Parts: sequence; C-alpha cells; structure tokens
Amino acid sequence: INPVDKEFMRPISCFDGGDYSTGPGWILMLRHDEWGDQVPPNAWFRMTGGVDPETEEDAWNSGDLWISECWAPYEWVHMAYTFDEDTDTLIGYINGQLAGVTIVPESRGVASDTNPLILGQTGQEEYQGLMDEVLVYDVALTEIAIWNLVYPIAIPIENPGFEDPVLDEDAHN
Repeated sequence: INPVDKEFMRPISCFDGGDYSTGPGWILMLRHDEWGDQVPPNAWFRMTGGVDPETEEDAWNSGDLWISECWAPYEWVHMAYTFDEDTDTLIGYINGQLAGVTIVPESRGVASDTNPLILGQTGQEEYQGLMDEVLVYDVALTEIAIWNLVYPIAIPIENPGFEDPVLDEDAHN
C-alpha cells in the first residue's frame, strides 16, 4: 500500500463491512490519530464475531492486532497477515518481517460465505492512496513465503537449447 497522510482510520480491506460487527469476519485499518495508547501511524487488524466466553454474549472486539509505526504517508509498504484457525493465532508482517502476534478468542474466523470481500472502504470511511498486488490465500502462508513475496528470489533454470557464443580472441585484443 502507499497511503496518503490522513487522520483517523482508513480501511484497507474487510470481510464483513464494519469494525464493530458481531458477525464473523475481519477488518484491516490504518490509524493515524491519538487514540488510546496507540502511536500513529499504525495498522489495526481486527477479527470480529463470535461469543465472549466470559459473558456468553456476541463479541465484536478482543481479536485485535496493533502494529505501531509501520507505515509512512506517500511511501510503499508491504503488509501481510495470516490467521491459523487451529491455534487462533493472528500474525502480522511488515515488509516481510514479523511485526506482531496475538491469540484471538475462540470462535473467530476469517471468512463467511455470506459476506463480500471489500477493499478500500467500510461504508463509513474510505482508504486514500494506492494499492498494488492484493492477494488473498485460503491457507496461512509461512514467514518464508511472505518474505519471498516481498523479496523474490531469482532461480536459474537450465536451458539445454542455449549455446554459449564462441568468442574470437583476436576481436578482444
């Protein structure tokens, strides 16, 4: 992403339409404001939905991962997030490096077959800036796989049909 310098929150993407939803889903927001103990500019990934195990009521919070000072206005930054449903672990990576980990409450999930994937807005806020190469996988990528997305490795491939040119030694003297 390459965001412009704006205050308050700006949605990058979501899978339920709002950050206070009690339904299953998620939302990724950029924050650039003085809110609580968070230091701007930061990213906020929230897993929504599920039931609070203590109150047994619908819950919309407690599935949050905050990554502070991870982006700058008008500069490209690579953000990647993974969620492991078996361990309820949400992990964030910035420019290919591990930046944050949290365990979200049970019953949180990243997908619902009734909610659309939305990029750049929630209906209340709109992202302002550029996005490029947005990818969504149905498996949690490894740290190495995410690193290779940011810093691809060139792998030489043999080409048996390629012939090395024969150089005329006199031409180089």
